[in-house]
Amino acid sequence: MAQPQKRNSPGFKQEIVAVLGLFVAAFILISLISAQVSDSGNWCGEVGRLVSQVIFGFTGWGAYLLVTLLAWISFLFFNPRMSFERLPQVTLGLTGAVISCCGLLSSLSLRSAELIETGGFLGKTVFSLIHSMLGGTGTILVLIFILVVSLMLSTQFSPYQLAALIWRTIVGL
Repeated sequence: MAQPQKRNSPGFKQEIVAVLGLFVAAFILISLISAQVSDSGNWCGEVGRLVSQVIFGFTGWGAYLLVTLLAWISFLFFNPRMSFERLPQVTLGLTGAVISCCGLLSSLSLRSAELIETGGFLGKTVFSLIHSMLGGTGTILVLIFILVVSLMLSTQFSPYQLAALIWRTIVGL
């Protein structure tokens, strides 16, 4: 009986998606950074300026998490075990992580009212909606829960494995 053969390398489509994701993440990151530090225009031209304005206006500082997760997931696509069948989970996780992070950034307004804009339009909207129902502490707890579950979905992050690693490190000292 023939056994299914394990792949040692990702398929061509998978590699293309991974490389494309890394280039898109790099383009967005350079656009965001240049919009913050450059007075002479965006380093990625007019398209970069538009991309940075839209993404930063919509997600605030959560734009940097979006870029980080996009790059991380692109790296995961270089793994032969990653498949396009996981794409819905990855997309849902990425979306949830960005939404919750933007809401958490806007929750800084509990400390200082002018910080409501740090999460962009998305964070301000999510935070205001949940805060009106659950108050400050409840909002932060719900958003942290959504962030952790979203990271588990999108990157296969395991809180148990992290805790076990920390425990082994502490015991090993």
